[in-house]
Amino acid sequence: MAHDEHRILTWSLIIFVLTLAAHLVAASLPEMRLWGAAAWARVAPALWAAAVLSALVLLAASFRLPAAGRAPAGRRYVLAAAAAGLATVALFYLLRTKAHFLGDGYTALSLLADDSPLIKTREIGESLAHAWVKRLSGAEGEAGALFSFRFISIAAGALLFGAAAWSAARLFDSAARRALFVAGVMTGGYALLFFGYVENYSLFVASTGIYALVGLLVVRGQVARWWLLIPLAASAACHVLGVTLLPSAVYLLLAPTRAGKRLRTWRVSQRLTVGGLLLLVAGWAVVGVRQSHLFFRYSLVPPFEDAFTIGGYTLFSPAHLADLLNLLVLLLPPVGLLVLVIVSAARSRRLAARDAVFLIVLSLSALGAAFIFDPKLGMPRDWDLFAFAGIAPAVLLYVLTLDPQSPLPGGLRVAAMAVVLSLFALGGRLVAANDPPIQIARFNDYLTVDPERDRNARYLLLTYYKDRGDSAAADRVRAEWRAAFPLRDKLDEAQRLHREEKLPEATALFEQIVREDPTYADAWAGLGWMMVRYRDWDSAIACLDMSLGLNPYHAAACSNRGLAHLQLGHAQQAARDFERSLSIDPNVPAVMYNLAVAYLRCRRYEDAGRVIARMAAMPDMLAGEHLKLFEWYATYGPLPAAVAQLRFAIDKGADSAYVQYLLQRFPDAAKAFRR
Repeated sequence: MAHDEHRILTWSLIIFVLTLAAHLVAASLPEMRLWGAAAWARVAPALWAAAVLSALVLLAASFRLPAAGRAPAGRRYVLAAAAAGLATVALFYLLRTKAHFLGDGYTALSLLADDSPLIKTREIGESLAHAWVKRLSGAEGEAGALFSFRFISIAAGALLFGAAAWSAARLFDSAARRALFVAGVMTGGYALLFFGYVENYSLFVASTGIYALVGLLVVRGQVARWWLLIPLAASAACHVLGVTLLPSAVYLLLAPTRAGKRLRTWRVSQRLTVGGLLLLVAGWAVVGVRQSHLFFRYSLVPPFEDAFTIGGYTLFSPAHLADLLNLLVLLLPPVGLLVLVIVSAARSRRLAARDAVFLIVLSLSALGAAFIFDPKLGMPRDWDLFAFAGIAPAVLLYVLTLDPQSPLPGGLRVAAMAVVLSLFALGGRLVAANDPPIQIARFNDYLTVDPERDRNARYLLLTYYKDRGDSAAADRVRAEWRAAFPLRDKLDEAQRLHREEKLPEATALFEQIVREDPTYADAWAGLGWMMVRYRDWDSAIACLDMSLGLNPYHAAACSNRGLAHLQLGHAQQAARDFERSLSIDPNVPAVMYNLAVAYLRCRRYEDAGRVIARMAAMPDMLAGEHLKLFEWYATYGPLPAAVAQLRFAIDKGADSAYVQYLLQRFPDAAKAFRR
């Protein structure tokens, strides 16, 4: 045992030093695809040195941790955990992010700041929670949105801390083991989401973490199996990727049953055969779904390169595999120690225990989702979408090193080293999160790593500088944007030609752009609108399908596809497209009017009237929009409302000839107008 402990600790120290060195090398090469280990990139060297020195001091202190010693029990433990929890929440608040370039925070802020915020169905639970907190706070606009994101972010961290402390009390008797377990769970790379981070993933990650902890307690017989369903449902409600928890839930619920016990009697070859067949079936299903549904065609990383592959990014391309490794390092900085622990545990058959199998299945399911789903913003910026995949590997690491029932030689000190590495990496990211210039520099690094995916991301930086009155910086970003993405100039030119009613020239230019870059959603949307103008409805729908497959949140593409469907008599599909467009951009009167027409054709008369009333209540409409309302009320009543809309249109300079035409078309309304 002493020999094994010496061997494990020696290798652990080597991995510890190499991990620190790898982080420093990556930090010195910020524009390389080493973003997962570049936590200290763009930070002053003096802070680097202080962080490394602190890590070494903590490492030395960890070797003095007592392996034994009873933890405080009952009320004393509750008070100690509460004090630690309050201190943690205070850190979440004091070190809250000061800018929002490390993910897609500024887009999320602008969406929630709207009076009718967009609720994305794939993350409906968390989106609704943010909208509810914003409304409850009474704050409006961006201030209310920022408060909501920060409140839920910190609250999610507090929930996970409470679950970790509660689980630690049931899993470990030693104070040191409890403290290391809670610290390990709370310092993974995903923990940045709890520092007032602006995105829709903090509750999702917290509920996934609570699910993993409750699953451990179910395995140990500490709680009933049905408890598992609560965090499982919460995770799935927060984000559609919560379904990746299902395989581990099925395993845990099935294991104690007769069928589960029978499966455990199978030979390894039988299990591998069945597992391989299941993987083949799953792969076949994924390929089939990707080919038959536009959403999945553009949501999944393509297995092979085709015309719509961005930058040669496929399932087994070096860039994608490097991104997965970077993601794992970002979410679990001591991943090298996890590999060492897994190898050591495999020799003692510790990995065959139900708690280890549960966490391994959960880890593989979550990492499998990160493998097949396409990071639309590039993995360096979309890391927060996949942050939930770091929970299970982190819990597995600390369970294997700290479990007193099947102790790993030197496990306590290995766990301490893991916590120190996690703190080291998290510290660098918190420095960046609290220093906007460093964040902006890192943001520009990400644009270098994934230029095709982030071609429109400079708009966020442009808006940031404009809002702060820094016109020189805004001009510089605009120039860099055009230099990096010359097709943007062509798109602007095509749109100008369209505004000048030069439709053949505009159409030809849009077609040229999509030939040069078939993944440019705005160009497909423009070409689709040209087809609408030419009344080529089928071609319009095909082009707009492409645009929405590449960017599901393109409001104009949704609306224009609805127009095409309406002209083809597909009223229900048209209504869905108009509804979708208004969920993205809710204040477009023309789309409201078209939705009311679609509702009429679907015989949804009350819904049509409700939408028209909402449109009529909108301020600052154009004369043409008032004339549309006049036509509606002149046809369906009441006539006084029609007269009011006509007067609004005339006051706003409506074309007098067209007004006379409408009065001749609707004689009853004309009589009411002339009284």
